[in-house]
Amino acid sequence: MLVEFPGRKRSSTPANHPERVSLIVTTYNWPAALACCVRSVWRQTRLPDQIVIADDGSGPATRDLVEDLARQSPVPLHHLWHPDEGFRPGAIKNRAVLAADHPYLIFVDQDILLHPRMVEDHLVFARRGCLSQGKRAHLGRRSSRRILAAGEMLRPPLPWAIRQRHQYAIRLPFLSQRYPLSRDPMAGIMSANLGIWRDDVVRVNGFNEDFQGWGGQDTELVARLLNDGIRRQDLRFVAVAYHVYHRRQSTPPGSPNLRHLRRTIDDRVTRCSNGLSKYLDDADAGTPRKRGRVGRTNSAPAAG
Repeated sequence: MLVEFPGRKRSSTPANHPERVSLIVTTYNWPAALACCVRSVWRQTRLPDQIVIADDGSGPATRDLVEDLARQSPVPLHHLWHPDEGFRPGAIKNRAVLAADHPYLIFVDQDILLHPRMVEDHLVFARRGCLSQGKRAHLGRRSSRRILAAGEMLRPPLPWAIRQRHQYAIRLPFLSQRYPLSRDPMAGIMSANLGIWRDDVVRVNGFNEDFQGWGGQDTELVARLLNDGIRRQDLRFVAVAYHVYHRRQSTPPGSPNLRHLRRTIDDRVTRCSNGLSKYLDDADAGTPRKRGRVGRTNSAPAAG
């Protein structure tokens, strides 16, 4: 298996594509993974214009790390934090969307390591009226442990270091143009590698904060965007990302989150009521920690 890792030559953004991009990294109490993720961002051939750390209530170790990363970062790096009151990534990501200074957003999680051309690829394939769903190859336990101990991914993972989804570790841009779109537009949605226009997210009122606990928030956001006329395009063989090993979670059967998602799909909801709009008049909603700054509709039924 050939896994391309290009050199450090910087790339410019093609014409008719987003000129500026904010990269949003969601994190919670895993500073070792967050450090590796951010350092992989710094190795991009096309650096993002802004990094926003969306912190779902981490403790002092993450705060201290982010302050150190912000001092070293070649681009503005802002830290958004709210108190730990349970699993609330939708709320902190909504604040991160409002904090983003640029028209295009790329979402990743703390456990994602970026191929050096990931940001460049997202911008090349970005189209108005579309969202871009990237993929991720899953690293094995041993390779993940080595990367976390080193503090960054210094070289491309070898084929045997990848535990699952080896095909997503291959970067062959000429194939990505020919690969068919996802047959099921709702399959495999994740904000661990998602590119989207900021104004599209704002129009549907961001992530639905009626969702409680793990599972379904990302899919429900994309469902509303699809209901609103946005098309999904899959990024295969480009925008490569590597997922650091950890135990996987699943949404329990009968979860209220699944009922919210089903309602959004069946009723073709385009705008949730419990979303980012509630922060627009909150003067403190976008205040970052220490460095930098922040900043046709059907209403989804309230949580039952």
